[in-house]
Amino acid sequence: MRWTLINTYTHPMDAQTDILLLESEGIECRLDNAQTITVDPLLSQAIGGAKLWVPEGDSIRATELLQGALALRKQAHPDEYLSHNDPDWARWLTRGLLIVAVIIILLVVVIIGR
Repeated sequence: MRWTLINTYTHPMDAQTDILLLESEGIECRLDNAQTITVDPLLSQAIGGAKLWVPEGDSIRATELLQGALALRKQAHPDEYLSHNDPDWARWLTRGLLIVAVIIILLVVVIIGR
């Protein structure tokens, strides 16, 4: 049987909901690299994350199911799915950078004040 890669995950636990969805629809799944990343999470970037594979014949249906599920999650929790095309993304990035700048300034003041 030939397998097709349909998604990758930085954290293997993120794949579990997708696996449950696909298996509930009768689609066999295989998750590679999950144990390695669980033991040493720093390896996730180096090995390309946990890889979700499905049989080649089910890949289109599996992709459609996952895209539909993602759309529902985005609709239910829009703040968790900000993208670089979203105006809110820039606002959150600006806030984050401002907080980091304030922390750095406070550290410098404390260090120089000694």
